[in-house]
Amino acid sequence: MRLARGKVSSPSPRVERGEGGQRPGEGTRVRAKCSFMRTTLVLLTLLSLARAKTDDVATCKVEPITFARRVTAEGTLKAVKATPVGVPPHATSPMKVSWIADDGALLRKGT
Repeated sequence: MRLARGKVSSPSPRVERGEGGQRPGEGTRVRAKCSFMRTTLVLLTLLSLARAKTDDVATCKVEPITFARRVTAEGTLKAVKATPVGVPPHATSPMKVSWIADDGALLRKGT
């Protein structure tokens, strides 16, 4: 028998085989594995049968409502179309803004 690195291992000592062509103790290990596998399979089957079987389906009550999407943000806006506001060109005295529309108010031309 060759090993992975090319070294030859020494042959294993001959062991007398018992009934059925098995080495001593080999049949006991196989039977123990089979017994363990059978026991595990029976336990898993019992556990799966013991689980509560329910035919309930998760449901949600749905009703129509008004949907509003609101987005709040902070920052500076830049107008697409800006109209400069200035004083009349021939003003003889200083002027100041006496009234301004509320933020977000709808305006009509001339107001």
